[in-house]
Amino acid sequence: MESEWLMRGVSRQVFLAVLLVMAVSPATAAPYRICIDPGHGGDDSGAVGCGLRESDVVLDVALRLRELIAADASLIPLMTRQDDVGVGLQARCDYANDSAADRFVSIHANAFDGTVSGIETYCARTASPLSFDQRDRIQDGMVTLWPDLPDRGGKVADFHVLVHTAMPASLSELAFVDYCATDAALLADPEERQRAAEVHHRALRASLGLGEQPSDPSEEGVLRGTVFEDQGVGVEDMSLRLTGALVRVRPSGADSGEWLDEASATGIDADWRFSLPAGEYVVQASRDGYEPNQRSCEVTAGDTRWCSLGLLLLPVISPEERDVAHGDIGESLGDIGAADPLDAIIHDEPSGARDRLPADAHAEGDSIVGRESASPGDYASADFVTDDKDPDPPDPPDPMDGVGDGCATGRSSSGGSGWALLLFSVLICLLLRATGWRATVGARVAGVALPAVLLLASGGCKAAGGDGDAERSFAGHPPRPLTLDSRLAPAGVKRFVSASEGAAWQITELARVTPDEGFVQPVWSPDDSHLAVARAGFGELYTLPPSGGDMRLVSRGVGVGREPVWRDAETLDLRAPGQRLSDIPALAVDLDGRRASPPVNPHPGLWLRVREDEVYERTRGVERRISPAGDRYCCARRSKDGRKVTFQGLSSGVFVYDRREGCTISLGPGQQARLSPCGERVAFARHHDDGRQITGAELSVAVLDGCVAVVHPLTGTPDIARNPGFAGDGERLAFDDMESIWVGRLAPAPVQVGH
Repeated sequence: MESEWLMRGVSRQVFLAVLLVMAVSPATAAPYRICIDPGHGGDDSGAVGCGLRESDVVLDVALRLRELIAADASLIPLMTRQDDVGVGLQARCDYANDSAADRFVSIHANAFDGTVSGIETYCARTASPLSFDQRDRIQDGMVTLWPDLPDRGGKVADFHVLVHTAMPASLSELAFVDYCATDAALLADPEERQRAAEVHHRALRASLGLGEQPSDPSEEGVLRGTVFEDQGVGVEDMSLRLTGALVRVRPSGADSGEWLDEASATGIDADWRFSLPAGEYVVQASRDGYEPNQRSCEVTAGDTRWCSLGLLLLPVISPEERDVAHGDIGESLGDIGAADPLDAIIHDEPSGARDRLPADAHAEGDSIVGRESASPGDYASADFVTDDKDPDPPDPPDPMDGVGDGCATGRSSSGGSGWALLLFSVLICLLLRATGWRATVGARVAGVALPAVLLLASGGCKAAGGDGDAERSFAGHPPRPLTLDSRLAPAGVKRFVSASEGAAWQITELARVTPDEGFVQPVWSPDDSHLAVARAGFGELYTLPPSGGDMRLVSRGVGVGREPVWRDAETLDLRAPGQRLSDIPALAVDLDGRRASPPVNPHPGLWLRVREDEVYERTRGVERRISPAGDRYCCARRSKDGRKVTFQGLSSGVFVYDRREGCTISLGPGQQARLSPCGERVAFARHHDDGRQITGAELSVAVLDGCVAVVHPLTGTPDIARNPGFAGDGERLAFDDMESIWVGRLAPAPVQVGH
């Protein structure tokens, strides 16, 4: 009893300490995220000359720039590569887009024939004024730094990393590595590389407007945001809006009681708004039953800055404990600055610009949300567990237990042939075991892969309302042997399995469905009646029927086209700028672009988190890493039923994590993995590039069964096929060729019979 009383006392003290820390924690505006992209790497050395390799030179400049940005409180560095490894162009774009970077700066060096010298900097032809401004500031700075080199000017080119990133982007060609007299001598000098990094740092700051005061401090700007219940993951899930919360604002440095203005968080989004003179302000939100929260936000003349606040539920404690915890802190308790994906400075711009925002961040007509610079914060909790300390902690209650996956499980077969095939496959497995083959790796594969393939022949998991074409069989081609790694993978990964390569499938009934070019990333509606597609650069979101026809503009604004989520056939949930693909979308619109009710977490108590380039799954306070060691990861997506996760390594390719089996499966090189509605298949693309442009991309489909996957290459597609997406029936596939959207049907490829 005494020990129990002692533990309760310790728990109380820890809890009170947490409250006090929260009460005095400073709140600051979220810094900007800068994605630094050193060109080439690994087997691709880039330009070579005068004893220099482009990949080495630009990596050194990029690492120096990273250190400068890391020491800058206003900026956060992100790196597409940080050592001499190969990272494909599409993986670089995926990483930058998923990280919700505010700016992208790619660093290269030139070469020709040893007779050309000079400096040039690029942005995309269709880029917005922010990209041009970033390009010109870098070019001017480099020309000033190295005045003996010719100024080859700011140029435009549709390099892949400039067109397919969702933020202002530039590509620097520092100098020519094969012009030994001047250019190469500068590139070889560590001090000059340091100065080049400093030029890029200053140019980025200036382009972002950091350190510059408005010409007229009295000119007003807008401060606005939303109030939501913080569920322990900050802005990664803002689905619980707190309508009616009181929001107050005062100038930074003013007495805590001198509130300048107040408003109520109203409407379905629980949003609020103040028009204020330029300057720094403290914003506080409060509501009965929640800890008040406040943060500092800056108002810029003529712009709109988002400053949303999350409130923590008040714990149930005794009056005596509450008196001790609160003391004289009063309403400042809970002063913790949650990073905010709606914490944006929004710039007016012409309609259609790729990486600038309309003046209003919420959906009003065609406009949805503006540039955002937030960085999701990490929250500590008493039951927070990481697998670095415990390689196999006990699993918390599964929020998915007892929840259906939303897919009809009936098999579309005549006379029960699907079950007959499954029974036949089980008998084959038993026979193999009886003959002693079970000790081999091949038997282990056959014991799982064969039932999966035969079950697929019976129609697989068919979505409700699907057609009879789901009965198509992709069986008949035995997979090659599968290599199993019995070693425990790091932190929460029970097993690590490599997929085998199966026989090819093909795309039939292929049709181009977009009337114009420049559309990417198709996403099927739940009833398969529409596709949501984005313009390259993700600044515009459209819908159209999968058979082609009239396209409807739904929304325009930076990043609105980054993988929207169909809530139903009439509503699209959109991630605000600053949110990852794994975050719960923060905004929603109907097909006319009108604001809809806020999105909700489809799997309460379950979240994906990408932190420090590792993928974690969080279940009611327990967090475990699901990405293997040895790479950096992005682009985590969950299946509709919540039981599978796909993510990609920048160098290693596509992975699938199965929550039920507790294993992570490697599908090999690839990007842009998409799960079928029932999670039994994964489609993904494998890109090839020359360091500047994508030269080819082919699709593959992996069939999953537990911890085994069989990968089937797809034939019958254009030379470039990417961004695949499954229809609800699991049989049709939409994809893009970087210009147009295509729709086709999966079918077994003809078997080649030898002579």
